[in-house]
Amino acid sequence: MSITGSLCRPNGWGSRVVVKVLLYRDWLNIKKHGMSLLLIFTMLPMLLHLFLSIPLSNIISLDIRYLNWAAPGIWVTASGLLAFCVAILRMKKIKHDTGQLDALLKTPLRNGEIIFSVIIIATLLGFIQALVAIALTVLLNNEYLGMGQILLIILQVLPLINFYAILGTLLGIFIKDGITLVSVILLMFLVLALSIGSFLPLANFPTNYVDVVSMFPLTTIINSCQMIIQNGAITYIGIFLTFLINIFLVLLTIAVTYKTFRK
Repeated sequence: MSITGSLCRPNGWGSRVVVKVLLYRDWLNIKKHGMSLLLIFTMLPMLLHLFLSIPLSNIISLDIRYLNWAAPGIWVTASGLLAFCVAILRMKKIKHDTGQLDALLKTPLRNGEIIFSVIIIATLLGFIQALVAIALTVLLNNEYLGMGQILLIILQVLPLINFYAILGTLLGIFIKDGITLVSVILLMFLVLALSIGSFLPLANFPTNYVDVVSMFPLTTIINSCQMIIQNGAITYIGIFLTFLINIFLVLLTIAVTYKTFRK
């Protein structure tokens, strides 16, 4: 089917109803596995704190207490990784593991609406993970964050969560086998945790590497979160650039679906 033909498919109330049904079904699935999700929300930040923050605090010396400095790394890594995993697993299930895609294509749904339903759920769960991670690090580190600081942190982290939800959705269209899936998730973890200043200060890396990585919007967001807990000056350029990248990735993902969903 051509792109033009797909764009001319029925829309309106019928399409909106189906989208709501998809989201409601995902919500019911979340409620069904509520205890498992709560365990994940709790254990993921705890494991990052236990196996990354605490060991590195004995090695890395900073002007502020390392455990407080690394707290944003826990927020970003936990929430971004969770959003990515939810999106890539959900998209893989729709596209490759079940007959859901064929059933969805027989409804008034457009490709973009299928994509948005995945992104919304992944972003929502990533956001909840971020809130839980913030609460846990505050308790573990005996740290105080004002309401203004928390709102600024959410403002910084939310576009990053959305970025990984979109990226997971895009990659989920292509990934079929479990080995590739595990490899990609591991790569995302290494990027989030060890490559962009989340747990390892960029000052410890070679200058040429820092010059390149510092241009990434995600690095800017993490640095801004670290400055928020120090009551330092922050920048919003990372939010703006990530927002633009997210728009591009959504359009790219939708364009890809017209080549892969409807043949």
